[in-house]
Amino acid sequence: MRIVWQCILFTFITCGIYGIFWMYQIGSDLRGFLGRGEPNPGLDIVLCIVTCGLWGIYVWYRYAQLTVEAQGKAGIRQNDITIPSLLCAIFGLSVVSMALVQSELNRLWTEGRAGQAQGAF
Repeated sequence: MRIVWQCILFTFITCGIYGIFWMYQIGSDLRGFLGRGEPNPGLDIVLCIVTCGLWGIYVWYRYAQLTVEAQGKAGIRQNDITIPSLLCAIFGLSVVSMALVQSELNRLWTEGRAGQAQGAF
């Protein structure tokens, strides 16, 4: 579990560098919980850099979808954050998309007891 406001603050203080690390962590968490080969956070970061951030719009839409899927897998109420996450990413507010996804993952870890299965939260 990560404290969302601290992640946002670190992202701003480091001029976005922490945001890249945070994005990787979210992708790794989703990949580990879902137990399959997607998402690939390393490739997503590279593609975001190569496409000057355009790939990030898709990433935050997809990560939001995978978060909803993970919530269903854990048997907790699903909050569909795909459209708000997509809109935030389109308008250049990827940090808000990250915060939305992280907030729902935090809820997943606490309510779904997924954190105990993960072991690291």
